[in-house]
Amino acid sequence: AQKELETLRQFFTFCRDRNWIKDNPAKRIKSAKNIKPADVVPYTGQEIARITAASGNIGRTNYERLRARAMILLLHHTALRVSDVATLGRDRLRDGQLHVHTLKTGGMVYLPVPPDLQLVLDALPSPRGAERESRFFFWNGVTSRRAVVGIAERTLAAVFKKSGVRDAHAHRFRHTLATRMLGVGATVQDVADVLGIGPDVVRKHYAKW
Repeated sequence: AQKELETLRQFFTFCRDRNWIKDNPAKRIKSAKNIKPADVVPYTGQEIARITAASGNIGRTNYERLRARAMILLLHHTALRVSDVATLGRDRLRDGQLHVHTLKTGGMVYLPVPPDLQLVLDALPSPRGAERESRFFFWNGVTSRRAVVGIAERTLAAVFKKSGVRDAHAHRFRHTLATRMLGVGATVQDVADVLGIGPDVVRKHYAKW
């Protein structure tokens, strides 16, 4: 915005110097302020509990609630992006680990699956419209990827609203997991591998917590 204002002022100065206008109106526009974005704060244990509980109180059917709970626990334990959760294939769950190709980096990430998450995934119903043996946890494989990601985003938005947790959103789970890992002695590289990002990003956005 500041660069655009400088260009605008130069243009009107050019016009004024040639007597096309009497003064430079762009000089009366205040300069843009460089406001730093607010830090994304990790979830507290209480906030995680409220969000998890809210997943069981949305929608009109048990089908919706089971899917919502599974999505929340996946985000909590793995910090996957919403797009990775929505299109997660069942073949990615092997030997107590999730083998995931992240969409942002294309790299392979190996994530442990704790017992509570395993139980929820085992109880998850097949997606509506899917074949009898669905290849995915949340996607029927028929609708577009964009559509299933949109459904997941709306489901999570409903959970976050129901929870009453301020500024709740999916990305905060990444900060929460990174902070938890670093707090128990994981290295910056360990966190980078799990999140599918570079070590410099971990140092800049997560290590300070």
